Amino acid sequence: MWLQHTRRRKIHDATSLYFRVAMLSLLAFAVSAAAIFLLPEIAADPRSAIWLGVLALAGVFVSAITGMMYKIVPFLNWLHLQRLGAPLSAVPNMKKMITAEAMTGQLRLHVLALLLLLAAVWLPGLSRLAGVAFAASCAWLGWNLVAAVRRYLDFRDRIRASGFGSLMVICLPLTPIRPLAERS
Repeated sequence: MWLQHTRRRKIHDATSLYFRVAMLSLLAFAVSAAAIFLLPEIAADPRSAIWLGVLALAGVFVSAITGMMYKIVPFLNWLHLQRLGAPLSAVPNMKKMITAEAMTGQLRLHVLALLLLLAAVWLPGLSRLAGVAFAASCAWLGWNLVAAVRRYLDFRDRIRASGFGSLMVICLPLTPIRPLAERS
Protein backbone atom coordinates (compact mmCIF):
# COMPACT_ATOMS: atom_id res chain seq x y z
CA MET A 1 0.00 0.00 0.00
CA TRP A 2 2.95 2.29 0.63
CA LEU A 3 4.09 1.84 -2.97
CA GLN A 4 0.65 2.76 -4.25
CA HIS A 5 0.53 5.78 -1.97
CA THR A 6 3.94 7.09 -3.08
CA ARG A 7 3.63 6.36 -6.78
CA ARG A 8 4.20 9.22 -9.23
CA ARG A 9 0.87 8.90 -10.95
CA LYS A 10 -1.56 10.30 -8.39
CA ILE A 11 -4.72 9.54 -10.37
CA HIS A 12 -6.49 6.53 -8.87
CA ASP A 13 -8.56 4.62 -11.38
CA ALA A 14 -10.90 1.79 -10.48
CA THR A 15 -8.26 -0.86 -11.14
CA SER A 16 -5.82 0.62 -8.62
CA LEU A 17 -8.67 0.80 -6.12
CA TYR A 18 -9.34 -2.92 -6.66
CA PHE A 19 -5.73 -3.64 -5.76
CA ARG A 20 -6.07 -1.40 -2.70
CA VAL A 21 -9.17 -3.37 -1.58
CA ALA A 22 -7.18 -6.59 -2.08
CA MET A 23 -4.28 -5.27 0.00
CA LEU A 24 -6.57 -4.03 2.78
CA SER A 25 -8.26 -7.43 2.80
CA LEU A 26 -4.87 -9.12 3.01
CA LEU A 27 -3.93 -6.89 5.93
CA ALA A 28 -7.24 -7.68 7.66
CA PHE A 29 -6.60 -11.38 6.96
CA ALA A 30 -3.15 -11.20 8.56
CA VAL A 31 -4.42 -9.36 11.65
CA SER A 32 -7.37 -11.76 11.98
CA ALA A 33 -5.15 -14.82 11.56
CA ALA A 34 -2.77 -13.49 14.22
CA ALA A 35 -5.69 -12.87 16.58
CA ILE A 36 -7.01 -16.39 15.98
CA PHE A 37 -3.56 -17.84 16.59
CA LEU A 38 -2.92 -15.84 19.75
CA LEU A 39 -6.38 -15.93 21.35
CA PRO A 40 -7.71 -19.46 21.85
CA GLU A 41 -11.26 -18.27 22.60
CA ILE A 42 -11.46 -16.79 19.09
CA ALA A 43 -9.93 -19.90 17.55
CA ALA A 44 -12.57 -22.06 19.25
CA ASP A 45 -15.37 -20.30 17.34
CA PRO A 46 -15.92 -22.07 13.98
CA ARG A 47 -17.01 -18.78 12.42
CA SER A 48 -13.44 -17.50 12.61
CA ALA A 49 -12.37 -19.89 9.85
CA ILE A 50 -15.26 -18.67 7.67
CA TRP A 51 -14.21 -15.07 8.39
CA LEU A 52 -10.69 -15.85 7.15
CA GLY A 53 -12.08 -17.62 4.09
CA VAL A 54 -14.26 -14.65 3.13
CA LEU A 55 -11.33 -12.26 3.56
CA ALA A 56 -9.02 -14.46 1.49
CA LEU A 57 -11.39 -15.47 -1.30
CA ALA A 58 -13.77 -12.54 -1.79
CA GLY A 59 -11.47 -9.88 -0.34
CA VAL A 60 -8.02 -10.70 -1.67
CA PHE A 61 -8.41 -13.04 -4.62
CA VAL A 62 -11.60 -11.76 -6.26
CA SER A 63 -10.53 -8.12 -5.83
CA ALA A 64 -7.05 -8.66 -7.26
CA ILE A 65 -8.25 -10.84 -10.15
CA THR A 66 -11.00 -8.38 -11.05
CA GLY A 67 -8.51 -5.51 -11.03
CA MET A 68 -6.19 -7.51 -13.28
CA MET A 69 -8.99 -8.39 -15.71
CA TYR A 70 -9.96 -4.73 -15.98
CA LYS A 71 -6.34 -3.97 -16.96
CA ILE A 72 -5.66 -6.97 -19.20
CA VAL A 73 -8.85 -7.22 -21.30
CA PRO A 74 -8.74 -3.62 -22.62
CA PHE A 75 -5.01 -3.98 -23.35
CA LEU A 76 -5.54 -7.20 -25.30
CA ASN A 77 -8.39 -5.57 -27.24
CA TRP A 78 -6.17 -2.60 -28.08
CA LEU A 79 -3.24 -4.85 -29.02
CA HIS A 80 -5.27 -7.05 -31.37
CA LEU A 81 -6.92 -4.04 -33.01
CA GLN A 82 -3.53 -2.42 -33.52
CA ARG A 83 -2.16 -5.59 -35.11
CA LEU A 84 -4.88 -5.49 -37.74
CA GLY A 85 -2.77 -2.87 -39.46
CA ALA A 86 -5.00 0.15 -38.89
CA PRO A 87 -3.48 3.55 -38.19
CA LEU A 88 -3.27 4.30 -34.49
CA SER A 89 -5.95 6.97 -34.85
CA ALA A 90 -8.44 4.25 -35.83
CA VAL A 91 -7.66 2.13 -32.77
CA PRO A 92 -9.62 3.32 -29.72
CA ASN A 93 -7.98 4.20 -26.44
CA MET A 94 -7.95 1.37 -23.88
CA LYS A 95 -10.13 3.46 -21.56
CA LYS A 96 -12.93 3.29 -24.13
CA MET A 97 -13.11 -0.50 -23.94
CA ILE A 98 -14.57 -0.54 -20.41
CA THR A 99 -15.78 2.79 -19.08
CA ALA A 100 -14.50 4.12 -15.78
CA GLU A 101 -18.09 4.54 -14.59
CA ALA A 102 -18.85 0.86 -15.18
CA MET A 103 -15.71 -0.26 -13.34
CA THR A 104 -16.30 2.13 -10.44
CA GLY A 105 -19.93 1.07 -10.08
CA GLN A 106 -18.96 -2.57 -10.01
CA LEU A 107 -16.20 -1.78 -7.49
CA ARG A 108 -18.72 -0.14 -5.16
CA LEU A 109 -21.02 -3.14 -5.41
CA HIS A 110 -18.09 -5.50 -4.84
CA VAL A 111 -17.04 -3.64 -1.67
CA LEU A 112 -20.65 -3.65 -0.43
CA ALA A 113 -20.88 -7.39 -1.13
CA LEU A 114 -17.59 -8.00 0.69
CA LEU A 115 -18.76 -6.07 3.73
CA LEU A 116 -22.09 -7.92 3.72
CA LEU A 117 -20.31 -11.27 3.42
CA LEU A 118 -18.11 -10.39 6.39
CA ALA A 119 -21.12 -9.24 8.40
CA ALA A 120 -23.01 -12.41 7.47
CA VAL A 121 -20.34 -14.48 9.21
CA TRP A 122 -21.54 -13.07 12.55
CA LEU A 123 -25.14 -12.21 11.56
CA PRO A 124 -26.45 -15.18 9.52
CA GLY A 125 -29.64 -13.31 8.64
CA LEU A 126 -27.58 -11.25 6.17
CA SER A 127 -26.42 -14.33 4.24
CA ARG A 128 -29.01 -14.13 1.46
CA LEU A 129 -28.52 -10.41 0.97
CA ALA A 130 -24.74 -10.89 0.94
CA GLY A 131 -25.05 -13.69 -1.61
CA VAL A 132 -27.31 -11.64 -3.85
CA ALA A 133 -24.94 -8.66 -3.65
CA PHE A 134 -21.92 -10.83 -4.46
CA ALA A 135 -23.73 -12.53 -7.36
CA ALA A 136 -24.81 -9.14 -8.70
CA SER A 137 -21.23 -7.89 -8.47
CA CYS A 138 -19.97 -10.92 -10.41
CA ALA A 139 -22.75 -10.49 -12.99
CA TRP A 140 -21.81 -6.82 -13.43
CA LEU A 141 -18.18 -7.88 -13.96
CA GLY A 142 -19.33 -10.34 -16.62
CA TRP A 143 -21.47 -7.67 -18.26
CA ASN A 144 -18.50 -5.27 -18.38
CA LEU A 145 -16.24 -7.91 -19.93
CA VAL A 146 -18.86 -8.87 -22.52
CA ALA A 147 -19.26 -5.17 -23.35
CA ALA A 148 -15.49 -4.96 -23.90
CA VAL A 149 -15.64 -7.91 -26.30
CA ARG A 150 -18.54 -6.30 -28.16
CA ARG A 151 -16.58 -3.04 -28.49
CA TYR A 152 -13.61 -4.99 -29.78
CA LEU A 153 -15.74 -6.74 -32.40
CA ASP A 154 -17.36 -3.44 -33.41
CA PHE A 155 -14.02 -1.68 -33.90
CA ARG A 156 -12.55 -4.74 -35.63
CA ASP A 157 -15.41 -4.75 -38.13
CA ARG A 158 -15.00 -1.01 -38.71
CA ILE A 159 -11.27 -1.42 -39.33
CA ARG A 160 -11.86 -4.29 -41.74
CA ALA A 161 -14.59 -2.35 -43.55
CA SER A 162 -12.23 0.59 -44.01
CA GLY A 163 -9.77 -1.64 -45.85
CA PHE A 164 -7.06 -1.65 -43.21
CA GLY A 165 -7.98 -5.09 -41.96
CA SER A 166 -6.58 -6.71 -45.09
CA LEU A 167 -3.05 -5.51 -44.34
CA MET A 168 -0.76 -8.09 -42.86
CA VAL A 169 2.23 -7.14 -40.79
CA ILE A 170 4.99 -9.65 -41.39
CA CYS A 171 8.12 -9.65 -39.28
CA LEU A 172 11.09 -11.31 -40.92
CA PRO A 173 14.19 -12.27 -38.97
CA LEU A 174 17.26 -10.15 -39.67
CA THR A 175 19.52 -13.18 -39.94
CA PRO A 176 18.84 -16.14 -42.15
CA ILE A 177 17.42 -19.20 -40.44
CA ARG A 178 19.79 -22.13 -40.54
CA PRO A 179 18.68 -25.75 -40.40
CA LEU A 180 18.96 -27.42 -36.99
CA ALA A 181 21.77 -29.69 -38.19
CA GLU A 182 24.02 -26.65 -38.85
CA ARG A 183 23.43 -25.07 -35.43
CA SER A 184 25.81 -25.81 -32.60
